[in-house]
Amino acid sequence: MLRILLAALMLATPALADEVWISPQGEVIYEEDIGTTAVFSVPIAGIPTRLYIENLGDNFDNRIGVFFGYWVAEADGDCTASLLTPEGRGSNMWGRVELVFDTQNFPSGWTARLGDCFHPPLRHLRAVPLQ
Repeated sequence: MLRILLAALMLATPALADEVWISPQGEVIYEEDIGTTAVFSVPIAGIPTRLYIENLGDNFDNRIGVFFGYWVAEADGDCTASLLTPEGRGSNMWGRVELVFDTQNFPSGWTARLGDCFHPPLRHLRAVPLQ
């Protein structure tokens, strides 16, 4: 019985909490999936922020190309419109995200470009797997 349990654990896909990266902003954690959207948390400039990456939910082995999404911070910002998150929280500090993984499979580092409000992504955020 113990061998079967150990074999099942070794074959299981990585758990969301297993995906943790380190970035210049701090630790990035894969928090959850909301449908096909992956949700990462990261403190950007010390402000709790969530990245919502579309078409990445439950995708651990086909991370090819650019993944698009948006970020939302838990603070007051300068955007002229508020954005409501899937969890029902609103913020006027948000922007677009373009994320590219270094390799196709888990675990992998990544680089994201972040934009503010409706502006195109210009800032970069680099993250590597926490070992």
